[in-house]
Amino acid sequence: MIPPSFRRLDRRDRASFRVRQVEMSVEGAYRPKEYWETLVGRRFDLREVGYPELSLAFNECIYEAMADSTARGLRRMGVTPERLRGARVLDVGAGVGFWVDFWAARGVRDITGVDLTRASAERLAARYPQHTFEQRDIAEPIPPEMEGAFDFISVMSVLNHIPVPERWEAALANVGKMLRPGGIAVVMDPMLRYRWRGGEGGNGRVRTVRQHAEVLARQGVTVEEVLPTMALLVNPVDTRSGVEYWMLLRWWSVVARIARSERAMRAARAPLYALDRAACRLGYKPTSKLIFGRKAAAGD
Repeated sequence: MIPPSFRRLDRRDRASFRVRQVEMSVEGAYRPKEYWETLVGRRFDLREVGYPELSLAFNECIYEAMADSTARGLRRMGVTPERLRGARVLDVGAGVGFWVDFWAARGVRDITGVDLTRASAERLAARYPQHTFEQRDIAEPIPPEMEGAFDFISVMSVLNHIPVPERWEAALANVGKMLRPGGIAVVMDPMLRYRWRGGEGGNGRVRTVRQHAEVLARQGVTVEEVLPTMALLVNPVDTRSGVEYWMLLRWWSVVARIARSERAMRAARAPLYALDRAACRLGYKPTSKLIFGRKAAAGD
């Protein structure tokens, strides 16, 4: 998720980012299952599914921002607490369980989590014995019992890590297939409205909002909301102009330097979070985005 060049970062910063870049960018070296199995199997906290090089305080801050944006989007989709309490939810790419906690905190009692890694599925099953977890590749064909089985499906920072276009499309199509009529899909990724200005390589690929909407539409799912996930807490992805992108990179280099230190990040967390939330409320979308799609009700 970190751009390949930060000229103003100190030597330790550059070395850390460079190692991460090489791990993810060697042509043909990225093997999703092995990569995530190794990463998630270490500390099993938000650093493993966010920015591993940066502090836990920073990762907690950005996940709080993600949750705030997601909750805002659900409200805009007309989702009520009553509906959530009776819902069946699927979390794709369950990772370390953050989104399981998100749904459970809103009263959801029936949660299924799937993840590419055995480490995630086994640890989450032990932590949340009341819910169901399994190891599954979302790009592979789904069993009949999962088709049309869920009221809500969250797919958070998962699909961009599928580099092969055909497998990415199959994974997103499966999300649509697993939704019940009237169900809602929540997808978060670094999606483009304008153009990608970062480098090539890495363990992910950036697609457009339109590409996501077109794949979902073929499964009867209409994208109704596109919201910013964060605006000023993470690296830029998608800007109208090169000057805007450059300015945001400069800002991100400052944030990343603060974010390396637990102490510095805890001191700066409140003002950085408030600034980011204000920018998101204004609709500023230079980083990752959330799309909310609703599957047509039966008979529509």
